[in-house]
Amino acid sequence: DTGFELICRLLVQAQCPGLDPLVVVLVDASAVTVARSLHALSPAIEQIVSFVPLALESRLPESTPHLLSVLASRALLPTCIYLACDEFALVEGWHRELELAYRTLAVGCPLILRVRHPDVTASEQSLLAEEEALDVAPRMIHDAYLERWRLSGQAGGATTVDWESLAYEYQEDNRAAADHYWVKARELGFLIGQGHAAAEAVLPSVPLEPSAPLEPLARAEHRRWVASRALAGWHFGARRDDMAKIHPDLQPWAALNEAEREKDRDIVRSTASVLQAAGYRPRPIYRFSWPHRSGTALRREVRTELAAAAVSQASAHAPAAVANVTVRVEDAITYECAQALGEHPGLTVSLVVSRSLAGLAVAAGSSTLAANRLAERAWELWDVPEDQVEQVMGRWPTLRLT
Repeated sequence: DTGFELICRLLVQAQCPGLDPLVVVLVDASAVTVARSLHALSPAIEQIVSFVPLALESRLPESTPHLLSVLASRALLPTCIYLACDEFALVEGWHRELELAYRTLAVGCPLILRVRHPDVTASEQSLLAEEEALDVAPRMIHDAYLERWRLSGQAGGATTVDWESLAYEYQEDNRAAADHYWVKARELGFLIGQGHAAAEAVLPSVPLEPSAPLEPLARAEHRRWVASRALAGWHFGARRDDMAKIHPDLQPWAALNEAEREKDRDIVRSTASVLQAAGYRPRPIYRFSWPHRSGTALRREVRTELAAAAVSQASAHAPAAVANVTVRVEDAITYECAQALGEHPGLTVSLVVSRSLAGLAVAAGSSTLAANRLAERAWELWDVPEDQVEQVMGRWPTLRLT
């Protein structure tokens, strides 16, 4: 049951321009039954996801080579392989067998990382959070929806009431929409931080960059909404009926009229302003690349100078901007550089690798756990073949030391 709920949450939150269409491979002895259950529960889910059930025994890590060969035969390149295991030894087995299988197939080793559980302090803070504090952003989303409804002059319904009178199902939909803002923020290129009441009054809204993916993000927002409604049991119909859970907009983006599409565009445009009004601090990411060549010494003083230059040049671009340095990690020296930059409080780091990050950590005298933590802190992580590294690094201006 827990795995089923996690799949449903994934379908809602994984909607982004880079995953269209979203393909989910279900690996379990009862995968076919699970796929049928999902389709029976939510017929409209077919619009935004394609399920590929593989009836493999998930408790046998030794089946990894067969799993990879099946994915290859179907031309499916995994973005993420999520394993829901209730035994630590089983997690360790899959982790080991995946790395071994990729090396045996000689197709390159992806970044195989185990997700760490949050520490006790973070858990306590989350558990002690007041419900009203958690609902600030969802309330702002609903208030913006009510404002658009009042301006439209349309008749009201079950959703055009104050938050306190809103049905739990619709409150949950607003919470899902608020959670998706972190996906939108990443695509729009800004970092979400905790705000401060005194600073927010003078902090300008983060504008959309001219190259921001407005239309693809609006499509993704529509798919997110379709997924949320479909999993709540709604169906497509020509006339909206809240009691029967029928909605005319439960259809692909291409079938929507311009008025409905504009609603999704408005949601994307208002991402930064809603977050700011909810007490968060959206800060634009200003990106550089650092194409340091392997075999060249990189003293500690140079790393400090590199971080200072990145922060200074990002601040010159925008006062609230956060510097991001993309580092090519290819040996122990560049791994140490990336690790030092990742620990710097004034910037974020992205990684471009074509080798095992864990192996590079060991070569630098560090641990595989440190490699996992570095990957978790990274703003973006590129795992590409050697001949594509320069192409990725060329996406951003080169950071130069004065």
